[in-house]
Amino acid sequence: MRAADCPMGGIVRFGKYKQFTGARPTPIEWRILSNNGRYAAMVSLYALDCVQYHDKFESVNWETCSLRRWMNLYFLNTAFTLEEQARLEAADSGDKVCLMNAEEAKVYFCSDQDRICKVTEYAEERGACISVTDACLWLLRSSYENSSYASYVSFSGNIVDDGNAVDFAHMAIRPMILLLLES
Repeated sequence: MRAADCPMGGIVRFGKYKQFTGARPTPIEWRILSNNGRYAAMVSLYALDCVQYHDKFESVNWETCSLRRWMNLYFLNTAFTLEEQARLEAADSGDKVCLMNAEEAKVYFCSDQDRICKVTEYAEERGACISVTDACLWLLRSSYENSSYASYVSFSGNIVDDGNAVDFAHMAIRPMILLLLES
């Protein structure tokens, strides 16, 4: 993918992940958040799965939560070929795949309305909590003061800093990547 093919706000396809019940993995659609000519920061257009921030209720942060391991082992190896993985740059979190933090969610989305996200059929099947308008609750990598609560984006798109219990099983995930662009 070239820089010219990745305008801010545009949608590109990269990698594959199961998105429909009983179907094979299909191309992941990514919303381009920024493009500096060398790298493009992207977030999945839809919430792709439903995974707990952490596998038990205890004080954790992004560095120690079970979701980080899941994203950088299972999701990374399932969604991307080795060639695609080689084009992923580590984000400021040190990960090739991560979640947005609360500050990024404020910067990259211009309004609460813009942060509203829908889930894939697969994420819904896996237990993602959705509203009557099909919006979902999606996790952020930020955690609240006592760290047994993870921040998230609500059905209406607002950021909930005091979060939900880290072991709450019905939060959707929107992976974020930093893609090396071709010259």
